[in-house]
Amino acid sequence: MTYARRSLPSTTGLTVFEAAARHSSCTGAASELFFTVGAVSKQIRSLEETLGVALFSRVSHGLILTDAGKIYLESIRPLLAQLDAATTRALTAHLTKRTLMLRVFPALAERWLMPRFADFLEKYPEIDVQFTTYLSSDRIETSTDAAIRHGEGSWPGQSAEYLIGRKMVLVASPLLCARLGLPAKPADVFSYTLLQHVEVPNAWKDLRRAYRLRGTLQDRFMRYDYYSVLIRAAISGMGMALIPEFLVREEVNSGVLINPLAMTYEARSGYYFMCAEAKKSDPVLGLLRRWLLEAASKS
Repeated sequence: MTYARRSLPSTTGLTVFEAAARHSSCTGAASELFFTVGAVSKQIRSLEETLGVALFSRVSHGLILTDAGKIYLESIRPLLAQLDAATTRALTAHLTKRTLMLRVFPALAERWLMPRFADFLEKYPEIDVQFTTYLSSDRIETSTDAAIRHGEGSWPGQSAEYLIGRKMVLVASPLLCARLGLPAKPADVFSYTLLQHVEVPNAWKDLRRAYRLRGTLQDRFMRYDYYSVLIRAAISGMGMALIPEFLVREEVNSGVLINPLAMTYEARSGYYFMCAEAKKSDPVLGLLRRWLLEAASKS
């Protein structure tokens, strides 16, 4: 059976539909795909007009798949996966073994990147990614092809795209809370010793601002260069800590660390995939970039 080309929806429309269904919102799909919310809505409307059915019910808090939408999503997901695999084969068919050097923070590599990286190796066996760590957060060495760097996303001469890490959570050891007592209200947190990463010097001020807390911060800080050490200090009961949520998800889920007042906030800084503007069009580097963005969107 053959189909007229005009009866087939665009792959862009299908990709947008799948992302919107996964996030249950146009906003989430737009953030993942680097579209505007208006462009996502337009793609979905165009797809619905092509098919002649409503794929979503629009509600105040987002999108809900209709019965037709659920059936269609189940049908197209394997097709999109096959298309992605075919595209990958086409992009890498002409490649000889290519090595990329990626600079990454140890805690991020250990707790987030390495548990997922087997998927990249399976998809792109012709790309050999070598990892190196930061000696100083202020150094960008030309020997690396790309980096995952912490900051607010703006570095001269560099292309940067946000990955993960803006959601910060308050954590403490149950031992600390048993010894000193649980804080009764948010402002009580500042009576404890506060553990702080040197790369995020305004974390506690930002928490105070997010919860509109009054008063000045006492100089009761213990500062650390590495999140791995900061996490161990928190587990040992040395003080309250503010840490990116994804780095301590395992400890919080297991109860080794607790968030005594369920306090979180969105930081101005996070982890970004970064490469020199001159390397942005490198197709092999683009495969790594796309994989990292997809992995981050699912985290």
